[in-house]
Amino acid sequence: LAIRNQIKRLFSLCSRYGCPTRRIVICGGGFTGVELAGELLHFLRRLTRLHALEADKVQLIIVEAGKQLFFGMDPELARRAHQRLIELGAEIRLNQRVQKITADGVVINGQLLSSDLTVWTAGIKANAVQSNAKGVVLDERGRVIVDQTLQAQGAAGVYVLGDGASVTIGRNKPLPATAAIAIQEGDHAAHMIVRQLRGEKLTPFKPAFPGFVVPIGGKFALSTRHGIHG
Repeated sequence: LAIRNQIKRLFSLCSRYGCPTRRIVICGGGFTGVELAGELLHFLRRLTRLHALEADKVQLIIVEAGKQLFFGMDPELARRAHQRLIELGAEIRLNQRVQKITADGVVINGQLLSSDLTVWTAGIKANAVQSNAKGVVLDERGRVIVDQTLQAQGAAGVYVLGDGASVTIGRNKPLPATAAIAIQEGDHAAHMIVRQLRGEKLTPFKPAFPGFVVPIGGKFALSTRHGIHG
């Protein structure tokens, strides 16, 4: 709602006093960033018509540090999402990491990209309390690295789940910090604690990926649920 109101305020000022090109920057090309961009682009189209403004007076730029949208996911789905956003009028900048956010915009590679509205969707950093924990190993985002049973490396008997855990399980990068994965982690950890209390052998965490549906403006969506792709 705050984002919507801020955009409406920008358009109101433009229609009253005239304005140079306005720019919205979304930092992060994951699920949240892509879905938000799709919805905003449709919203911006309605506002430009309502205020009788030229479409090129408003820019929406997605800045993504990875080499594709949905980094780490199916490249074909990423390509289709990229194409869809371009068709809607977005500009997408890949392989560009945001170094700093200021009141005037975002800093990328030492250069300021001015922005009237900046939205952060590039993920989160683990709670700072974990940085003071003794005997655990942290990754670059401050998440506790866990073994296959979800116990913290260097701290047997301590289970770490959700946003605070770095869970690789046969992957080159941690599992995505989604609710679907966190719920499964919680279920597995509970069973492991019971097994420990009974003196039974622990088993590795094997996540199931239920798939996803990502709407990208209007009646368009990409999905991997129930065997449906795109």
